[in-house]
Amino acid sequence: MQEKVEAGKLLGAGGPLAAGLAGYEERSVQLQMAEAVEKAFLSGSNLVVEAGTGVGKSFAYLVPAVLEARNVGMRVLISTHTISLQEQLTKKDVPFLKEHLGLDFEAVLVKGRRNYLCIRRLARTSQTGESLFDNAGALGDLGRIIEWAYQTTDGSLSDLEPQPRADVWEKVCSDRSACRGTRCEYYHKCFFQNARKRAAAADIIIANHSIFFSNLALSLGETDRGFLPPCGAVVFDEAHSVENVASEHLGLEMSNTSVSYLLNGLYNPRTDKGFLKVIGETGLREYVENVRRNATAFFDKVADWLATQAPSNGRVRGPMGVANTLSEPLRALAADLRALPAATDDDEMEAAYYADRCAETADTLEAFIQQCEGDFAYWVERGGRHRKRIVLRGAPVSVAPYIQAACQRTGSVVFTSATLAVGADRTFEYFRKEMGLDGTETLKLGSPFDYRKQVQLHIPTHMPFPTEEGYVAALAENVLECVKATSGRAFVLFTSYSTLDKVYELAASGLEAEGITCYRQGGGLGRWSILARFKEAAPACVFGTDSFWQGVDVPGEALSNVIITRLPFPVPDRPLVAAKLERIRQEGRDPFKEYSLPEAVLKFRQGFGRLIRTATDKGVIVVLDRRIIARSYGRAFRDSIPECSVVGAIDEVKI
Repeated sequence: MQEKVEAGKLLGAGGPLAAGLAGYEERSVQLQMAEAVEKAFLSGSNLVVEAGTGVGKSFAYLVPAVLEARNVGMRVLISTHTISLQEQLTKKDVPFLKEHLGLDFEAVLVKGRRNYLCIRRLARTSQTGESLFDNAGALGDLGRIIEWAYQTTDGSLSDLEPQPRADVWEKVCSDRSACRGTRCEYYHKCFFQNARKRAAAADIIIANHSIFFSNLALSLGETDRGFLPPCGAVVFDEAHSVENVASEHLGLEMSNTSVSYLLNGLYNPRTDKGFLKVIGETGLREYVENVRRNATAFFDKVADWLATQAPSNGRVRGPMGVANTLSEPLRALAADLRALPAATDDDEMEAAYYADRCAETADTLEAFIQQCEGDFAYWVERGGRHRKRIVLRGAPVSVAPYIQAACQRTGSVVFTSATLAVGADRTFEYFRKEMGLDGTETLKLGSPFDYRKQVQLHIPTHMPFPTEEGYVAALAENVLECVKATSGRAFVLFTSYSTLDKVYELAASGLEAEGITCYRQGGGLGRWSILARFKEAAPACVFGTDSFWQGVDVPGEALSNVIITRLPFPVPDRPLVAAKLERIRQEGRDPFKEYSLPEAVLKFRQGFGRLIRTATDKGVIVVLDRRIIARSYGRAFRDSIPECSVVGAIDEVKI
């Protein structure tokens, strides 16, 4: 029986969406993508789609998803990486489709459990706050949460502004260990349980990659504790970020500060606050201090290893020679907490919460010390103020087995992004190999935008190479000149904070003298605050690193200049990158051609993509790394972007 394809009719010029959208223009690339996605859903197969900016990806997968949900009864999960895309889907695209599509469907946004307020824990914390918190700021935040709880219908953290302190929210948020389920007196009012019910009844679930892989990590354990309802199909939008997010959430992490935070939650002798103070338990307080001493001694030895024996990147390749003197005391503390005589059910649940945290920390540490996961890279790093935070990390060298497991659990999985293909012939070989998707159908769709008319490409030929003397000074001089040429309205993209800070110090004062406001990532403001101020200020520019290369959207004249200061090759001695390169080398392959170059090209394409977001945008891309024309591999970068108009001197730029 021939497959019936309907998505094209709904998206076409004669369809209901065209009738509801003023100035609608049919896009053949959008129809091609919608048809391919619908066929993948119908056949239960997987699909990889690269669709350039302007294709209209979200409608091209949402419409087939709605059709499958309504016609076949198959729930579809849409997973994104950025908040901005989630907001576009939930606040713009889905409401538009519900109004004009002519089909009744339900779409819900799913958040992680700890994003939701627990009414029972709030009631308890409101009575015991003075025994838990040692300053007025924390108690003030608790008061705001109590007031907000009577008004919110959502009950999620994003609905509360400004955001409360993390230590306050941690005491009142929903948590599996502290949940009584149907036995809870607030069960029918529970924000998290009601959100789960809405998700279970929905046709379309919108989540992010972090939630998806956190859920996958739980469901791959000894007992399936996943919290997302079963779905017949999954669409990963912004799929270029799937590997990094999966690696983070399928790995392990613990630190001296996280252990200290956990123990302080139980009892902090300096402030005489904590859970044991709340319940009047005195017998365990000294044992908590004993565990604290064990933790201090253990991390002191790790610090000594870092200082005297560790390689420069902190990678752990075998036994560190540091005995695990912390896991057993943590497990003993967990057992004692579970054995506490509880005066109330609330006391018992909170004790179970802390017991689970102690046991999980002990397990994480043991997994790190014993390197239980053979296909992981392990390393130790310092961070935080004065570099006193010591972090133990582990991450899978390849996420392919986990992606394959996710695909096997789901009827159809679609991966889509504007940047998935690399190489002179722009194939998907690299993406499919990294994700374990050999044999998966692919589709490549170009952007409908006219880049020759919309983009001017400027590559100064006089720049020193990044390793040459005078590079930073020349970089600052060129940044100053290029930002002034467009009166601000610029992103200056760096690959390291170190270079960013040096160039900012050299160039910012000159730009400020021209009336151009400069925002620096790492200067105290978060990414979204910087972005909001950049959009409002004129003229302005942003000095940004990794998170400004992707996932930020500034359409219109506010962003008319993207300056790429250096080709974004992955740092080869970062532990996880080093492990990947080592594996490729051991297999007799070329790690530069098969990992470093493809990764750099994909990120370069992301940076390039910040400039043109609509058909009317215009601007200039400046590449201040001469290797793009002076090295043979530079062609891979040049071939990866649409054909643009090339200008010589920056004063030739006309926007």
